[in-house]
Amino acid sequence: MFKKLIIILSLSTCACYSQAQVWTKMLDSVPGFFQVATHVVDTVNNVLYLGGSINTANNKACNGIAKYDGNTFDSLQSGVQGSWGFVQSMQMFQNKLYVFGSFNYTGKYNCKFIGRWNGSSWDSVNFKPNSPVLHSDVYNNELYVAGSFDTISGIRSNNVAKFDGVNWHDLSFPVGGATTAIKNYKGKLYLASYTGLWCYANNNWTPLADSKGDIFRTIYGMTVIDSLLYIYGRFNSLGGVNSKGIVAFDGVKWYGFGQGMSYSGYEIINNVQKIDGKIYITGNFDKIEGISTSSYTSPIQNTNYAVLENNQWCLKSSAFDNEACGVVKYNNDLFIYGAFRKCGADTIFGFAKWNGGNSTVACSNTFSISYTYVGVSEQINFSDLKIYPNPVQNKLFIRTDAFLNAEYAITISNSLGQIFYSQTSLSSNNEIDFSFYPTGLYFVKVESNHRQNIFKIVKE
Repeated sequence: MFKKLIIILSLSTCACYSQAQVWTKMLDSVPGFFQVATHVVDTVNNVLYLGGSINTANNKACNGIAKYDGNTFDSLQSGVQGSWGFVQSMQMFQNKLYVFGSFNYTGKYNCKFIGRWNGSSWDSVNFKPNSPVLHSDVYNNELYVAGSFDTISGIRSNNVAKFDGVNWHDLSFPVGGATTAIKNYKGKLYLASYTGLWCYANNNWTPLADSKGDIFRTIYGMTVIDSLLYIYGRFNSLGGVNSKGIVAFDGVKWYGFGQGMSYSGYEIINNVQKIDGKIYITGNFDKIEGISTSSYTSPIQNTNYAVLENNQWCLKSSAFDNEACGVVKYNNDLFIYGAFRKCGADTIFGFAKWNGGNSTVACSNTFSISYTYVGVSEQINFSDLKIYPNPVQNKLFIRTDAFLNAEYAITISNSLGQIFYSQTSLSSNNEIDFSFYPTGLYFVKVESNHRQNIFKIVKE
């Protein structure tokens, strides 16, 4: 059973106001399927790049990617083409724009799944991943990518690799199948598959948490806000906290934000951003913390956009007729983007600007924040092995009769791999003084000639 602390806050009543148009249309029209799926801001040249399935932007043929300078849209030559022609992720890295997705060409060059824009033209690079690259992150002057590939730039690399600007490096991820998100946090790399989360540190991968939910459960993305790693997507719980669709992690504890989304269909949180002290979520969802602006008259519209402030979720606009994929602040303006065509009665085509008005439609009751320790229980039981208490303050006990019948060793290390305790002469009752250990997460490795197991414990 997880150890939980519940912080109960005072309740706030719902505030409801009349609704006016809050989004200003930025695109005149869009043909066929149109979706802005991702963005990145080039802060050096003050350019906003938009990626997705973008056919045209105000009469500019864009083919998957467009740039916006605050006044006009422009193409990046002939954009990305072939396959689906869809841009899934982008990063500014070493003053160039790296573009990832499902495509065969960038401009005139055969650059499958990865392209590079130097500010004025596409570079003739071909990193040759054999399947799409869908997720990316930049950390410590290195570019990290993830997807469904198993080779990149001629090296074997199972779903995840890093690029130092010259060479690609395999990170030896031990699990097959597509990955769904990647993010560096506190010097460690976090990688999500459809149902689980992994941590990479000291050249080792460790399974961190499995998401709970139905067969469609997915970790869809991660972002670092202040001192927390936010993880979002479609799940009932992650790390032991029941907060549908969104949780946070500080390296030791998991945090939940009320009940999260409700499930009335296939609902998902696509993106989480902090702007001007508020946390914005976008996606395809009906209710968040029990409140909704959804409408089931024609056209059917879902809430899809909410703001977290003062421990309550607030809805700031009418519902959308299709998913919202993210928000971005650019030139002091707030923009929303996605696959929508309507917000309430207003027509907006996939990219719109907040008009600055006060338009709170509804706010939830103030909710409680709960947390659980990372992957630990009060007492660990494995066969007849018992490790307790967990979390520990002073004495840690490790007990089993198996230590009397075979050669076993115990090693205790922290999350950086530093060894704090090692012992091979074991009795059935072992007592370890934890009183002088720093607070944090530790790994207890119990091994024999036949097997080894690693258990997580927390020092309070």
